[in-house]
Amino acid sequence: MMENLVPVFIAVTAAAVVLQAGILVALYVGVRKTTAKLEATVEDLKGKAAPTIESAHSMLTELRPKVGQIVDTMVELRPRSVRLWTRRSSCVPRFKPYSII
Repeated sequence: MMENLVPVFIAVTAAAVVLQAGILVALYVGVRKTTAKLEATVEDLKGKAAPTIESAHSMLTELRPKVGQIVDTMVELRPRSVRLWTRRSSCVPRFKPYSII
């Protein structure tokens, strides 16, 4: 009885191997198409983003000294503003906040 089933098992195994090979080929083709689309999208993104990045870089390079000057000025003005604020808060009467009840 086993001798009669051996060719059937071989045929089923061969069919499974062929099916697996077909699935692997289909996966390979799908991955190749997806990779090609992704590469095209990345190249398009690089083409669009590169000018923006270059523009931002040049702006930052140009504005860096100006921002440094602003920070230095703010550091110099801080003690004066604190004195003015404390003087103002001592002169202005404090009011209770308006409440809705």
